[in-house]
Parts: sequence; C-alpha cells; structure tokens
Amino acid sequence: MSVEKLSGYLPDDITEEEYPGQLMEYVRISVRHLVEFILQHGDLDNRSGKLPDATAMQEGTRIHRKIQKSAGGDYRPEVTLKEQVTYCDAIISVEGRADGIFTAKRGDLLEQVEDTTPAIKLTSTTDDDVENEEDTDHQLSLADISEGIVKDLADNTPSNVPSEHVASDTAPELANENDSALYELDRDETLTVIDEIKGIEMDVDKLEAPRRLHLAQARCYAAIYAREMELDRVGVRITYVNLDFEDVRYFYQEYDTEENRLWFKNLIDEFHKWIAWQVAHRLELAESMKDLQFPFTYRKGQRHLVASVYQAIKDQQQLFVEAPTGVGKTMSMIYPSIRAMGEDKARRLFYLTAKNVTRQVANEAFHILESKGLRLKHVTITAKDKICPLLETDCNPDYCPYAKGHFDRINDAVFSLLNEADCYDAETILKKANEANVCPFELSLDVSSWADAIVGDYNYAFDPRAHLKRFFGDGISSQGILLIDEAHNLVDRGREMYSAVLSKKEILATKKAFKDKSRRVIRDLDKINRHLLQIRHLVEDQDKPYYRYTHTDGLDVEVTRLVTDMQHFFENDNTGTFQSVSEAYFAFRDFVDACDRMTDNYLLYAAIDEEEN
Repeated sequence: MSVEKLSGYLPDDITEEEYPGQLMEYVRISVRHLVEFILQHGDLDNRSGKLPDATAMQEGTRIHRKIQKSAGGDYRPEVTLKEQVTYCDAIISVEGRADGIFTAKRGDLLEQVEDTTPAIKLTSTTDDDVENEEDTDHQLSLADISEGIVKDLADNTPSNVPSEHVASDTAPELANENDSALYELDRDETLTVIDEIKGIEMDVDKLEAPRRLHLAQARCYAAIYAREMELDRVGVRITYVNLDFEDVRYFYQEYDTEENRLWFKNLIDEFHKWIAWQVAHRLELAESMKDLQFPFTYRKGQRHLVASVYQAIKDQQQLFVEAPTGVGKTMSMIYPSIRAMGEDKARRLFYLTAKNVTRQVANEAFHILESKGLRLKHVTITAKDKICPLLETDCNPDYCPYAKGHFDRINDAVFSLLNEADCYDAETILKKANEANVCPFELSLDVSSWADAIVGDYNYAFDPRAHLKRFFGDGISSQGILLIDEAHNLVDRGREMYSAVLSKKEILATKKAFKDKSRRVIRDLDKINRHLLQIRHLVEDQDKPYYRYTHTDGLDVEVTRLVTDMQHFFENDNTGTFQSVSEAYFAFRDFVDACDRMTDNYLLYAAIDEEEN
C-alpha cells in the first residue's frame, strides 16, 4: 500500500500561514484505506478472496440507500467528514463519508441489537426489490486491502463486503465498552450515533461480533465528528445486511471521545511513519539523481537513443525502438527514464520482459547506476510458484505456515526490508520472508508499492487476471514509465492473457472431486455438463470443426453460479478439496471474467478436443 504525492505545492484550502515551512508531502487517504492498511490482520487464504464485481457493487449501493431511506427521523445519510493532521514533513488529510449519523436513546439502540438475534428482514415495496431464484447460500467475499492506493477518497464506493482477509471477532484493542457495561448505563440518555452499513453475502446470523476493520472505520468517523460537534461520548452502530435476502443485524458500541481521539491519533501516527520514510527516501533519491551521468562512453547512435527516450517520456509519447544486439539498449532505456524521474516527470519505472535473463540484465543496469551514487529502490517480482519455498504452492493457512497469520506480520516485514536494502531480488525477498514468516510473493508485491523501479513479466501490467491492480487498476494513475523488452511478443501473449477455455473434461473431473461433498456444486456441474453436451451436438452437425457463437447462451451465468457455490464450499471445507480442484476452479473464474470483458473484438466458439475423447 502506498500513497502518492498529489502536488508539489500547497492545496487550495491550506495557506502558507497555516503551514509554515517547506511542504514536503500532502497526502490524502480515505478512512477505509487507512484502517485497511494499518490494522490489516489474519490469514492469507486463496480459497476465498473474490473481489466484489460490478453487480455486487450496484447491489451494495441499493442496500445502502434502502437502509438509509427506511431510517426516518433525524437520520442524515452520506455525511462527509475530514480531518487534517500536520507533521513536520507532511500534512495527512483523512477523508470519508459516514453512511449515516442520527440520535437515539441508548435503550432503543440496545433493544435494536437484541431484536436482530435472530436477524430481522428489511422489507420494502420499492421497485428496487429483487426476487431470488432460489434459497442459495453465498460465501463472504473479501476485498484485497493491499491494493489500497489512494482512491475512493470520499469512500463513495459502498463497502459491499467485509474487507478483511479472514472472518474475525472484534480485536481487543478496538473494544472500549463491553455489553454488560452498556446495559448498566442510563437507557434514557440520548446519544449521537455513527452508522456504518455493510452489505455482505454471508448469513448475518453467523456474525458473532462486528468485523475489526468495520468497527475501526466507524470509530474514525466518530472521532472526527465528535471533535467537530464537541461531543463527550458517541455511539457506533454497525449494520450488516445480507445482499440476497436483505436480513439485517445490528451491533452497537460506545466510546468516550477523549479515549477515542487518542486511538485515532495513534492510528494516523502509525500511518505517518510510512509517509516519513517515503519523504526521506524521495529526498535521498532526488539528490542522488542530480549529477547522475551515463555510466559508459557513448557508442555510435547511443546518445541519440538516450535523447529519444527522454523526449518521449517528457512528451508522454510512445516510442518504438529497433536496434541490433550489443548496442546497449537496456542502459539506453533505463538511464534517461531515471533522469526523467529525477525531474519529477514520472513516479516509477516498470521494466517488463518475458525472459529471466533480460530481467537480470535490467538489474545489472540498476546496480551499475547505484555504483555511481544512485539510491534507487527496485524490486523483481518472481512468479508465485517459483518463489514459494514449499513443495506445493497452496496459499491457505491449513497447509502453508507462511499464510497463517500473514497479515499480522506483513507490515513490519515490509517496513524492515525497506530500511535494510535497496535491491529486492528473489534472494533478498526469500530471506526476509523466512525471517518474518510471511509469503514471499505477497511480500514482493507489497514492497513494490514503495519501490521506484519494478522488474517483472508482461502479465503484471497487461494480464487482466494477474496485473498489479495497485498500479494498473481502473481509475488508478501509476505515474509510471513502461519499458517493454521485445514488445513484438506481446501480440501472442496478449491474446493468451485475454482468452479463456471451458473444458468438459474439467467439469467431469471437478464433479468427481465433489462427489458426496456438495449437492449444490454437483447440481451446478450437471447443468453445465448438459449445456456442453448440447453444444457438442451442434459442433458435430457442422461441416466445420467448430461452432461459432455470438453470445454465451447463458453458459456464463451457469459458470458464475458454480464459482460462487465453490467459493462458499471452500470457506467451510476442511477436507483439502481446494488443492485437488484449484486449477479447474481458477479456469472457471477465468471463463467468467472473459465473458464479462467480451466485446466485438472477441471470438466465441466451441470445438471438440479429440484428445479428451
């Protein structure tokens, strides 16, 4: 997780008088991303981790609005809150929108909590109501907090799913008043309450306590609002709503403002530690770039190549270079890129290649420039199955000791590594991962957020299923320079990245693995298998070896249901089924993703694979 400098000058709402001295960094971060970064915890688990899709996001928005409209009284929805904290090297602006703020008697709030066990159903006669096809259980979808680069600054994207990596009860340091203490207080006292609404896919009756990050997010809003309104005490209500059946469950806590403000300040102080490191490093990097010279005597045509690369970056243009081996292309690309970074024309450098040998050449170029005084932080991202220290790559806490409690330790591991080295190659990453007991692949990804240069495969920038969303996700500006080695290879690689295959063989193998384990998954697989048999007959009736489609005929919907039900099964499974079907599971997910992206540029067809017969 990293935070980008938004400008080199004071923002419009801050004057020189308010901030005496040189502004080193002005940082804006949403409340949600603040707590997700500083308070992340739990296990790394590849059996869950589906990111919310566009449909779920829309459904979450609908649920939010329905809850807010049904509240009545003095309930104020979507209240914008902001607090700026000034340090000697930065101003940190924490911003967000509370889902709701209202006043109520303590007794009414406590009765509301009691009445939602078991859960009550949210009823409405609006046109927004959606009937469910059948009573289907769903897995709790989990958001990946490591992608929390500054975006959604107003938290205006609803949090449809708990953004933790594992289900967890309220952490001890977040609890300020236990239930028994609340019941002993005056039930007629009227309090201001911050409402945090979360649409989730799991059964709300299974929740025993509010999730740690959800409660922390609401506490931040409570701290900001209590200061603005000079409140001595404030209530926090977490409202969980099942996205499918609209069952509602409430949790309620209260906080002394002074104590809660101290907790909030400590949270921002911990975040400032990272900003302070970043400020210091960028100063050091900029200073080392000032007098950096090309490390060799220019060969014929090399000076022109260096100048062309620099000008292309300056003009934000693309440049295609074709040159014979031995002309020194790598250094001729990297050196002007770093000089452009030193002049604030870019934030970071991505060196993308399909070969390990050329990755090593790039790192050697960095080392040569470092020997001339450059202080550059650069990381090489190695594929997960290649850097994993275990015999089998299975990222779940039941199998992998690095995955168990990974997020409890990852921040300390990243911060330690940033202060210990400048080059983060596979050997360095593995050493730190073993020392800190964290996943080496995830460690390299988190370090990349703070690195100046990133070396890796094409897919980390271009593959829609594997790209670094923290840099190349929708709505994110990486402020980066892309150096693509042997770019002619991207045509075939790109076609492969954006394609997907659904195989009858995988369907039958998955059905065998789920025998006597999940009737729901078996039912989904049977539906898909019957669909594929129909398609096979269509292909056999053609003179051509394939049958071309213009749409999926509902097959994408069937596979989406299968993926959802498999995820729900894995969430509660302790038989090790995931490992045996993981390859098929990800193939099903890839198929759904490809169908979601499908445009006129896609070819959808069915063919018979003779090797499967």
